[in-house]
Amino acid sequence: MVQIKDYLFTCAPSALVELRLPKGVQGVVGLAQAPIALQNELASKLGLKPIFTMCIPSTTSANGVIFLGSDGPYSFLPGIDVSKNLKYTPLTIDPFDQYYINVKAIKINRKPVPGLNTSLLSVNDTGSGGGTTFNTLLPYTILEGSIFKAITSFFAKQLSKVPKVKPILPYGLCYESKHFSSTRLGPRVPRIDLELEGHNAVWSIFGLNSMVEAQPGVLCLAFVDGGIQYRATVTIGTYQMRDIPLKFDLGKSTLGFGGPLSGLRTHCQNFNFTSAV
Repeated sequence: MVQIKDYLFTCAPSALVELRLPKGVQGVVGLAQAPIALQNELASKLGLKPIFTMCIPSTTSANGVIFLGSDGPYSFLPGIDVSKNLKYTPLTIDPFDQYYINVKAIKINRKPVPGLNTSLLSVNDTGSGGGTTFNTLLPYTILEGSIFKAITSFFAKQLSKVPKVKPILPYGLCYESKHFSSTRLGPRVPRIDLELEGHNAVWSIFGLNSMVEAQPGVLCLAFVDGGIQYRATVTIGTYQMRDIPLKFDLGKSTLGFGGPLSGLRTHCQNFNFTSAV
């Protein structure tokens, strides 16, 4: 246990607590790049590294884990150090304290998505629009309208032999789940690859993070058309972060990310609390 004197707190809007927080959640914590953010306060008060690594569980009934100030190891049962499997890409902070990464290309089934306006994917002047950011208040990834259309159209083309069903809002592409077999990485559907800056920095999205059961027997592509209302072209929501370790190293301005932990036969809920970390 550690006691911190003169710790700063702030208030969240009541609407956030009343309307957006899931049942059972008791509060919020800020992790943006601001002086009052949790990781920065702990760094300044305790001399920790300005790093936080979060692992969001795959179900609302399970607990996830967040590491503050630690480079690793991150030990998950049965004895797996997930810090060894991270890939890295540059991390940029915009004037609104949001984190951005640069997506260079998007592929589905290892094929480039045709008709994709790649100029929208990167952002040179953060805050002016475009680019890819994160938002843990959004359940699903929000895509700019033309990006959404290109991805859903090409995804559907890869499944041309599978009959579609009427979309269930807010999604735009849905199928009966009986057409897909199950794997450790979720329903067997085309893989979506986000090619990022950095050596071998490919964020692969498998069925576990790309398909959601919108209603019994119906799976939908878990991306939402944001039109032009969002500043970022791609805003990654929590469904695409489930069971994906994300390491925000603010000192090195890098994002470390791994593949789905189910591929390593573990989950975010399996953190070993008896380990040294």
